[in-house]
Amino acid sequence: SYSAAGASSCTTCSAGSYSAAAASSCPTCSAGSYSATGSSSCTTCSAGSFSAAAASTCTACTAGSYSADGAGSCTTCFAGSYSPTGSSSCTTCSAGSFSAAAASTCTACTAGSYSADGAGSCTTCSAGNYSATGASSCTTCLAGSFSAIRARSCSSCLAGSYSAAAASTCTACTAG
Repeated sequence: SYSAAGASSCTTCSAGSYSAAAASSCPTCSAGSYSATGSSSCTTCSAGSFSAAAASTCTACTAGSYSADGAGSCTTCFAGSYSPTGSSSCTTCSAGSFSAAAASTCTACTAGSYSADGAGSCTTCSAGNYSATGASSCTTCLAGSFSAIRARSCSSCLAGSYSAAAASTCTACTAG
């Protein structure tokens, strides 16, 4: 609480401000800290939360963002990473998954595509290669099989045709 010169009583400091003993005013808490009504000091917001100046509470960072101790705002996670609500850091998406910026989760790459750790998008498998859902790389089709671009599997060449490994089509055998 505080009092002005010549006052007959003390006034309790409002939430978001504080005072020491024998104070003549209640300074506001800075961004990244808060106080309840009648506080003698401000409390620092914990990691994963933030506050504006003169706050009575801290607010949890939304999913897809994070903060360190004493933050006045939260920082958005980059593409290729994610965070749940109230996070102190972002987590990198694992190989075979991706995320846009500000994501709350990572999404598995669809069959026929792949990604490395920390990807913001998946890369399409080229013809002659394939992948299952959530793949970290494409697999080459074996000799005697083929695939189109973005394939989830290879197809065998029909009788009377052949292919080398990594083929996009089969070649018909010549007469003789």
